[in-house]
Amino acid sequence: MKKLIGVAVFLGIIVIGGLAILRFVDFNQLGAQTYYVQITDDGKVEKTTIDTGEVFETYWYNDYKIFDEKGQSQVVNFSAQKNLRQGAYLKVFYKADKGVTSYEEVQEADVPAKAKEQM
Repeated sequence: MKKLIGVAVFLGIIVIGGLAILRFVDFNQLGAQTYYVQITDDGKVEKTTIDTGEVFETYWYNDYKIFDEKGQSQVVNFSAQKNLRQGAYLKVFYKADKGVTSYEEVQEADVPAKAKEQM
C-alpha cells in the first residue's frame, strides 16, 4: 500500500511539473536568436473568412530590418493578430529555419545601444 501511494505521489508530481512547464515556458523562444525592431508603419491587413462566416484579420509586416545586440541585421517578414502600435519597440525571437517565431513589446531603455543606433 505504501508503495502504491509513493508511485501515485511521484506520478502526481510529474504531471503537475509537466503542466507547469507547458504553462510557463514559451517553446517558440527556445533556441531562437534575439533581435530588436521599432514598428514604423501599420501592418498590411489580410482578411480570412472561415466556414462559419467569421472573419479573422492578420497584420503582415514585410521587409522589416531587425537588429541583434551587436547591431547586425536580418530582413524578415512577420505577422501579428492585431495592428502593432507605431513607435513600439519589439524584442523579436528569430530562428533561421522558421523565421520570426515570437515577439514581445519592450521599453526603449531595454533595447541594446548598438541595435538602437541602427534603427
